[in-house]
Amino acid sequence: MRRRHRIVPALFLFLVTAIPSSLTAQARTGLLLGGTFDAYGFGEGLGAFVPTFRVTHLAGTGPGVDAALGVLPHGLSEGTLVMALDAGLAQGLGLGPATLLLKAGVSNLLAVGQTSFLFPGLQGGAGLILPVDRRGGLRMELTRHWYLAHGTVAPLWSAGLGFVVFPPGRHDLRR
Repeated sequence: MRRRHRIVPALFLFLVTAIPSSLTAQARTGLLLGGTFDAYGFGEGLGAFVPTFRVTHLAGTGPGVDAALGVLPHGLSEGTLVMALDAGLAQGLGLGPATLLLKAGVSNLLAVGQTSFLFPGLQGGAGLILPVDRRGGLRMELTRHWYLAHGTVAPLWSAGLGFVVFPPGRHDLRR
């Protein structure tokens, strides 16, 4: 792995965990469920569209947890289930009514079926949650992935657009 590829995820992870609590006081907190349609490999000529289920828990007093599971539909027709799995830390920052998510963690591409493989990696990026009403809003994501594939680092962008559902019974999710 080139030196630059090792430093970027570590620096991003440090920034996610070192943000002062005064900047996170107005961010949304609680369990946020939703889904996005992610475009993997845009700008690199791949262009795979991936429906992705997302779970984010923002604590408000430090970094929270962010996880995503996407299924690449084109593999199903060939008898292979190809999944994109992300898990890591996320920090929410309040931007008026919106919440900016800074996130970093592990990212894996996993295939089982006619073809099997595992490409482990790292990811770092940002998301934006825009409330539409008291029950939910829009979620946008931009993430850089670094996969270890066949002994080399394969960087890949993904961008997602979808929805998020806010926790029931809490109309004001601010601290």
